[in-house]
Amino acid sequence: MKLLKKEDLINLIIKALNFPKKRYKNTASLNSFEDWDSIGHLNIMLQLDQKLSGKAKSIKELADANTVEKIEKILRKKKLLK
Repeated sequence: MKLLKKEDLINLIIKALNFPKKRYKNTASLNSFEDWDSIGHLNIMLQLDQKLSGKAKSIKELADANTVEKIEKILRKKKLLK
């Protein structure tokens, strides 16, 4: 399994939420993404789990991470993000 890059993480979230990339801001949060609701969050978690070879589902903190920054911090802590 390769480590995820920050750009890959952002692209994954944008794709999971079907969000226009040009509207993304680095501090994007639950309120910044119109589609970041519970279904959107589930899509993000599923995409992360696929990219990380099943490792995301065992990281409980990701369930409550409602910003790109929080997800990034958790993945860095778990050494899954470059």
